[in-house]
This record gives sequence, C-alpha cells and structure tokens, in this order.
Amino acid sequence: MGIACAVFFGLLAWRTLIGNPQMPGIYSYVHLSGFSLSLSLRLILIAVSSATVGLVYRLLALKGSPRYQWFAGLIFIIAPSTIVLSALFSPYGVALLLIALSLNLVHTRLKSIALLPLIGMLWIDWVSLICSMIITGSYMLYVEKKCLLRTAPVFAGLAIAGIIKNLPYALEHAPKSLFLKEIFSDLGGLYGLGLFMSILAVIGIILSWPYKKKLVGAYASILAIVIMSIWSTIGLLYLSPIVTLFAAYALVYFWEREWNLPFIRFLTLAVIIYGILFSGIAVMNTIAEMPPSTEVIESVQWLKNHPFYSDDIVLSHPEKGFWIGYGATSFITYHDPAYNKKLNITQEIFASRDFKKTIQLLESNNISIIWIDSEMKNGQVWTSENEGLLYLFTDPRFLKVYDTNDIEIWRLK
Repeated sequence: MGIACAVFFGLLAWRTLIGNPQMPGIYSYVHLSGFSLSLSLRLILIAVSSATVGLVYRLLALKGSPRYQWFAGLIFIIAPSTIVLSALFSPYGVALLLIALSLNLVHTRLKSIALLPLIGMLWIDWVSLICSMIITGSYMLYVEKKCLLRTAPVFAGLAIAGIIKNLPYALEHAPKSLFLKEIFSDLGGLYGLGLFMSILAVIGIILSWPYKKKLVGAYASILAIVIMSIWSTIGLLYLSPIVTLFAAYALVYFWEREWNLPFIRFLTLAVIIYGILFSGIAVMNTIAEMPPSTEVIESVQWLKNHPFYSDDIVLSHPEKGFWIGYGATSFITYHDPAYNKKLNITQEIFASRDFKKTIQLLESNNISIIWIDSEMKNGQVWTSENEGLLYLFTDPRFLKVYDTNDIEIWRLK
C-alpha cells in the first residue's frame, strides 16, 4: 500500500511541480459535472485506487505464494491502467473497486451477497457490466464451480436491468485511430496495456497451460474482453488485472528457474523489470503533461461566473468542448449525438470569410461566444492570422471580451 500511495501521490506532485495542477483528461470534465475541482477530489481518486490495490493484494494472499503476491502486486500498481485511474476522474476506477470487493466477499461469511457490488455497474455502461460478470464468473469457476451455478440468475437479472435502464455501450469513446495503437499504452493508448507486461503475460499463459483445466475461465475471460475491446478500448481497463496475474506468473518463473550463467539471469530480469517500469513511467509522463492547463480552466470559470455570458452557447474545437462544458454550454463535443452535423457547421464557420453567411450560421445555431486558443491558431484549425473566421474578427461587430494567456473569447454583438 505504501508503494501504491507513493506512485499515486508522486504523479499528483509531478503534475503540480510542472505548473499544471488541474484534473487531466478530456472525459474527466464530462464526469466532473456538478463536482468541484478541489484537492480533496484528487485525494478521493487516490484513495479509491489504493483501496483497489489493497483488495487485489488480499486476493493474491489467499491464492498465491508470498513471492507471487509481491510481484503481482507491484506489477498491478505500476500498470498503466492503474496509474491512469488514480489521476483521471472516471467511473471505471470505482467499477474496478466494486469488482475487487465482490471477489473478496467470496472468501468471507458474506459470500451469499458477493455479487451485490456489481449492481453499481448499472449506473456506468454495458462494457463495465459485461466485464464485471466475465471476471466474477471466471473467478467463481476457479474457486468453486458450484458457486458459478448460483451466479447465473444474478447475471441474468443484471442483464435485464441493464436493458431496462437502456445502458450505453460505453460512456467514453476512444479517438479514431489504429486499434494496435490504442491497445498498448507505450504506443499512445490512454487505457492501453503495457507492451512488456503483455509479452510477459503471453509467456505466463504458455507456462500455465499444463493447468488449463483450472484456468480455463481466465483464458476465456481474456479472449472475451479482448473481443469487446475492439468496439471500446474501455475493456482494456478490465483486462489489465488479468494480464497482471499472468505477467507475474512468468516473472516468478524467470526469477526462480535455474540459470547456467548468473549474468544471463541478471540481464534477463533487468530487461523485464525495466520494460515494465518504462510503461508505467511513460504513462505518468503522459498524464503529467496532459491538458487542460490552468489557463484553460480559468477562462471557462470566467465564462461560468460572468453575469451575462454564463448561459450563452460557446463555439470552439470539439476537443475543447468537454472542458468548456464544465463551466459553460459547449456547441459541440466528441460524443454529441449530432456530432457529424455540428462538426460540419463548426468547420464551415471556422473556414468562412463571408460575414453575412457566418452571422447567419451563428444566429441559426444560437451561438454567441467563440473560444479560441493558440493551438487552434497554430494548426489545429487555422494556419495564418487572417484565415477564415480570424479575418472576420476585424469587423467591429465581433467583440473580444477575454484575452489572457493566449486564450481569446469573442462575442457577437
């Protein structure tokens, strides 16, 4: 637990020291609706992640050797998904905590209500609900097959409840990019697996194959969650703990096996450990530098607190929509049901040098505020000072109401 707290607090300190203490991530600000951006909230995230680590470590103590428990615990702590969920405001951190709690209850006098925590998935999405049933079902199969039979009616009830509640498949949608890139954190996937950890897990699966009858549930759960992750990489967050277990199994094998040359043993273990640490440190660096900046949040708070502009619809790049939506009303965000239609309108407004046409588009969509930053001016939207909408800002009917730290807010008179 001490190591877990050191890693999680270390990331918080890292981001603060580089001058950006704001909550990182795009989707954090979707889930943050109604919550205050305070230090206490960051501490709650760390507490949730630490509690999950504690529950996972307790499970490892029940079923593994002390060395395996130690290795698996360390790999789980520095796994990219664990680090990400300790820093971003997301319901998936709570979902993993509920799954770990459910598995721990199986080994207590309260095992009759072990599946009760899974009800919480009904307030998240189908990915979380299905993955929680896959993980708990495979664990029941591993512990005691009789327990699995008792779970069937509960799983059926949860599925029916999910249909009645009209759960979304996933609350978050990954950016459109190669699946291979999203599946590994080393290649840029936010919720991806560590590359070295995944290679080690494959070795662990091969080494554990003689016990395939006992571990068939774990193998099946890996396959099922990988297939689900094709449609939503959120599934990788639930795959990570299982991958951790097999990676630790392989690491124990390399640690304990007989080596003819001690130098080869040292070199092999050093490469493995370095690879695992590299994935964790790389994702920590990504999160430390992840937007939004303090300046972005300050501009959004300025809109939120303004007596005349707080209810106005704000136009900006879709990527900025979630941050703007935290304190104001954004015209477009990535998960907007009318995203394609609004994207066409947004691009048309940004590219237009026709004042009459631009005013018509703005007024027909009730847009009165335009939020831009230096990133938008330098390639994300425009490439020159007088391109498209920027040219029209020279007209006196556009009023610049905010200009601080390369962030400008314009209002149509």
